[in-house]
This record gives sequence, structure tokens and C-alpha cells, in this order.
Amino acid sequence: MLKFFRHVRQQLIQENKMSKYFKYAIGEIVLVVIGILIALQINNWNENRKQRNQEQLILNKLAVDLQNDIKLVNDQITNTEFFKEEFKSCLDILSSQKQTTLEQFNEHFSGILFMASFDINETTFNSITESRTIDYIKNKQLVDSLNTFYNSNYKSWDNAQKEYTRNVIGPYLMEFDYNRYPNYDRLKTNSSRFTNNDFSDTDISKFEVKPKTLSDFKSDIFIINALRQRLFLTEGQTSHYQKLKNKMERLLKQVQSEIE
Repeated sequence: MLKFFRHVRQQLIQENKMSKYFKYAIGEIVLVVIGILIALQINNWNENRKQRNQEQLILNKLAVDLQNDIKLVNDQITNTEFFKEEFKSCLDILSSQKQTTLEQFNEHFSGILFMASFDINETTFNSITESRTIDYIKNKQLVDSLNTFYNSNYKSWDNAQKEYTRNVIGPYLMEFDYNRYPNYDRLKTNSSRFTNNDFSDTDISKFEVKPKTLSDFKSDIFIINALRQRLFLTEGQTSHYQKLKNKMERLLKQVQSEIE
């Protein structure tokens, strides 16, 4: 093609047709420019298509993360609701509003050291943030929503629960009486991934130190206050988890609305 154009130019020069030569040269330049513009347009189209495909991949991963997190937080809501009732039952027993045996009381009390917690799966969000591929998401309102959600301080109730249980209740109960381990088989969900058969048990009647009686529990102000505080913190967790679930559901709708 270039050889053909060069031959035409040389022929025009030889025939002394300079006006036609200049017109032809200009036309050739225009054709070259048009070719370059078309090539750039095709390149931009291909690049935009790649970015769009990458955006769809990111959105689908975010949607899967949110769907899994909604299921997990639902499990934790179920668990916290369960332990709320356990602590209420303990307080009813200790205040003599409910009559029961020490064995039944211990069944309810065994969850005093159980700590529900929830961690948002931030793998996809952290990956697209660090790689700056989050810029592929065209809907900037969605980007703002993602940043707000994943950078929020959502662990406050969980941290308060852990700190109080580990640093206050745990050390006291270690000296007060034999530990009561949670009855995992009674949990409403399998999110703990444990069953009672996963753990060995010891017969505390074999030891010289006698376990506390129900009267001992009723007369211990620390036990009463510990149950009241755990009930308060668990109610706070339940409410917080529900709000977190609502936020995730709204964010999931935003993400899904951008998926083709």
C-alpha cells in the first residue's frame, strides 16, 4: 500500500502536476490521521471492555462476600438471642422468680463465658483498594458506600463483650467455682462449628473442692451483676448485628444493581 502511494506521488511530480500532488498529499495525510483515530478508538474500546469486565468481576466478588456475611451475621443474631434468654433465665432463678435445680441452673449459666463475635470479610475490598482496581467501578456513589461500610468501626460491642468477659468475669469464676462449659448442642446454629463430643469432660465430684450450691450463686453479688452486664452487652450486640445486617442488605442491592 505504501509502495502504491509512493508510486502515485512520483508520477504526479514527473508529470509536473503539483496542484494535484498537494491535494493528493493532503488526502493521504487525512487518511493516515483517520486511520490513527480509528486505531485509537478501537484501542479505547478494547480497554473500556477490559475495565468493564474487571468491574463486573469485582462486583460479583463483593456480592458473594456480602451474601455470605449476611448469613453469618444472621447466625450470630440467633446466637445472641439464645444467650439473652439464657441470662434472663439465670437472673429469674437467682431472684427466686423461677424454681429449678442446680443442674438446670448450670445448664443456663454455662454460656456466661461464651462470646459471640462477627468479622466482616474484607478480602475483596482490601484487594481492590490496594490495587486501585476499585477505580474500575463507575458508580462513584457505590464506591463511597463501600468505603463507608468497610471502614466503619463495627466491633465496639464485640470488643466490650470480650474485654468484660475475659478480664472481669473469667478471672473471678476461675476462683469462685468449677467452670461451666457451653453446651454447644443447645445452640440454635452451627456457626460455632463445635459439638459437645469435640471436648473431653471431667467429673468434678472426684475432686476434694466441693462445687458451689445454688444458694452460693444466689448470695454472690458479683455473679448477679455479671449476668446483668452480660445481658446488657448481649442485647447491645443483637441490636448492633441487626443494624449491620440492614446495612449489608442495602449495600448488596447497590452492588447487584450494577451487575449486568
